[in-house]
Amino acid sequence: MVDGANVVPRGDGVMRKAWAVMAAAMGSVAGAHAIAFLNLPGEGNTGISGGAWIAAGQLDPDWINVSRPATEPNVPRVVGAASGWLATSATSRWIGPGRSNGVAVVAAAGTYVYRIDIDLGGMSTVGYLEGRLLSDNTANVYLNGDRTTSWATSTSAQTWTNFKIDKGWILGQMNFLEVVVQNSTDSVTGFRVEFTKAEPVPEPATLAGLAAGLALLARRRRR
Repeated sequence: MVDGANVVPRGDGVMRKAWAVMAAAMGSVAGAHAIAFLNLPGEGNTGISGGAWIAAGQLDPDWINVSRPATEPNVPRVVGAASGWLATSATSRWIGPGRSNGVAVVAAAGTYVYRIDIDLGGMSTVGYLEGRLLSDNTANVYLNGDRTTSWATSTSAQTWTNFKIDKGWILGQMNFLEVVVQNSTDSVTGFRVEFTKAEPVPEPATLAGLAAGLALLARRRRR
């Protein structure tokens, strides 16, 4: 069927610590193919590795299928564009349940979760990450396991949905991005991601807000 801040800003200190611990723990599970933040544009795109296409039918080593319906036997892999999907390009390819020859197959209805590990080791600031998403059927983008904030919701396999993640990063640690795809009926399903910009320096408004926060904290400590 085709159909800011550099730390986690939401919730209190306990919640921020919880997300940090979760990200570090999850990052250790599948960090063998983690990509440095600044290398995401190009290298982190679905179906791309080492600046070249991954052959149809092969697994993408950077995008891990965390879960899929128990009734779905086909492993998500790099597949060709199914009917109604935007054609593949030099910058990205589709990922979804398919055969070893790279043909997308009718897959079980349900939720498919994909993730990519992002290495922020050694980084003292993060500005933002921009990208775009295609999906069949719907898909949402989440950062570091925070399912309360979707950075993009895609409902199209033909028209790109842009996203910009400027909050929620955990500095100096392994972070992870998830794409959660919902397949509404037994049908072909997949997603495609292209990262377009990874900016290490916060925008002026973000820096100003951070400076104001630090100044307020300093005043409170003096009292």
